[in-house]
This record gives sequence, C-alpha cells and structure tokens, in this order.
Amino acid sequence: MQVKQFFDAMGELETKYVQEALTYKKPVRRSAWMRWGAAAACFVLAAVLLAAGILPPLAGMTVTAYAAGTDAEIPSAGAAFATGTINEDGTLSGYPLMFYLRGSGIEIVRFSCKSGQIRFTDLTGQRDEYGFAQNFTVTYGAAAGDETDYPSLLVEWLPRPMMEALAAADTGIADLPADLRQDIIVLEITFANGRTATRAVTIDLQDDGSFRAAFRAYRIRKSDVFVGRADSQPMPKDAQGADTLTVTFLDADGHAVEPEGTWHVTDRIDRIAVSFDGQAPDAVQMFFTPSGTETAIEMDFLQTDAAGAENQIVISADALHRDSLMGHLRLVARAGSRTLQSSVYNVIYQP
Repeated sequence: MQVKQFFDAMGELETKYVQEALTYKKPVRRSAWMRWGAAAACFVLAAVLLAAGILPPLAGMTVTAYAAGTDAEIPSAGAAFATGTINEDGTLSGYPLMFYLRGSGIEIVRFSCKSGQIRFTDLTGQRDEYGFAQNFTVTYGAAAGDETDYPSLLVEWLPRPMMEALAAADTGIADLPADLRQDIIVLEITFANGRTATRAVTIDLQDDGSFRAAFRAYRIRKSDVFVGRADSQPMPKDAQGADTLTVTFLDADGHAVEPEGTWHVTDRIDRIAVSFDGQAPDAVQMFFTPSGTETAIEMDFLQTDAAGAENQIVISADALHRDSLMGHLRLVARAGSRTLQSSVYNVIYQP
C-alpha cells in the first residue's frame, strides 16, 4: 500500500520539477579573496563619488565657503556676487571676490591660485599674513574656540592678469580669451582628526564685468602644476598690520565729528573719509562686530557706496544708521599690494 501511494504521488509531480532535480548543481562558494575584492570595489566607488561631491562628506569633513560682503554661501552650482566688478579699462570697483570658510575641526588650509593673486587677512591679528601671493598655507587651528575666528579669516582674490590685459590694449571684456576670463583657487584642507579634503573656488568673468564663483569638491590633476609651486613666506611680524588708515568721520556739512568720550555717535556721521599717506586706497571695506561679542562670529560686512578722490575715498555712513547699533567698527583697505587696517572704533546709533 505504501509503495502504491509513493508511485501515485510521483505521478502527480510536474515534469519541470523532476528536470530541476536531475540537473541540480551545488552552488560554488566564493573565496575570501572574491569577497574582499567586491568590498574593495565598493570602497573605491564610494571614494570616487565622495570626491565628485555626489555623496555627502564624512563626519568632521564638512567645509563651506561664504562671500564676505553678502555672507551668502558660495554654492557648488555657482552664483554671481555683487561685491565688486572689473571695468573695461581694467580698474576694479569694490572687491571682485573675498570669502571665508566655515567648518569643524579645520587644522590647516593650503591655498593655491592658478592665475590671479590671493591675499589672506586675519582680522583677529593672530595668524601670519602673506600680502598678495599665489600659494600659501594658513594654520586655522582646530581647538573649539578657534572655529569662532573663521569668519574673520578672509581670502581676497585679485584678477591681476585680467586687469593687465584690459589696461594694456584696446581690448574689451568680451574680447578676452577664455583662459583669461577664468581662474581657480585650490584648497588642500587638513582636519584635526588627520583626514584631508580638497576643495576649489572657481571664478568666471561675465560680459558685464561681474564675477561668478562656485565652491565644490575637487581632485588635483597632473596638469595643475600651479599647485606644486612653493609657498610664499609670511610677511615679517613688524610689517603685518603696520600699515594703518587715516579715518575721519564727517557730518553732512563736511565737518569732522569728534567722539563723545570713547564712542562715535553714528547718527551725527554722514560719511567717512579714508586715506593712506595722503593717498586714496583702491577699495575700502567696513566690518562691524556687535558690542559684547568676543569673536568675529557675528561680524557684519557693511557694503557701502564710495566716491574716490585724488587723496582719499569717501564712504557713505548709511550702513551705520540702524536701530540698536552698538559695537566696534574696523575698516580694511587695499592699496596696490598692501593691506591697510584702521584702528577699532566704538560706534553707537542713538537718534
């Protein structure tokens, strides 16, 4: 009876199941080398995607760049910034690009500019400066308190080849070749945890004289010979910050406004005259830090209208006319290849 039931059951099986049983092969077990190879391939792919900016950066390796003057983040897709332009004769109006970094645990940053020049300015006065150069290394410091300094560590870009090309001949901006209309600043970043990252600021000159900048992950190529240039040496300590501006606060009639005690009352100030050794600087910026703020984390860049004269620049003081303004004002100027800084002024608005 059991034999009969067995053959009846066999008769109920579909042919395909019988065929599968006859052709069954034991699966081949992958060796350890194959498993490690697959893992390595995944690691390499992740590294490539990370370098290309497709994957988010690892923890502790996030760095962003912001344009001083607008405090707007410089995006990877690029954006135009209204802090400065280049004119058809090669002269500059304002600052084409000045930026600072934000991040966590940034220890060292090496900057390399391909064509133009860059200048590092530390408004806290604690780090070395280099004047206008093309390659230099800055110690940011990864201690917890150092990160609040980052917004006051400014990198200014100067498009000197563009300026010289426009000034030398009857050439307009639209006539400049592509290699003169573009520049790149490579940042090699080392973090406190030993990890490294490479970023780049790319800059493009637009037909109207404005500039478009982007900040993104970057991979150094063999053709990037400018990255291999030797670093400039720091300026002597006695030369850093030695150049000072002459600043005069003026009322609406052009008369000098003296401070009341240690404070400059800004509702009485209509404009500010700035000079250096009896000459007019090329451009001037004002930075304001609210009273009670120990660091530059809340520093504001005050974009102003300015008028040049033979021996001074006159800046509108409208940016200092705002409710509850009370704090510290510093002016920073560019005169050729020199960085000029003013004293720090206590300012208050009390109409």
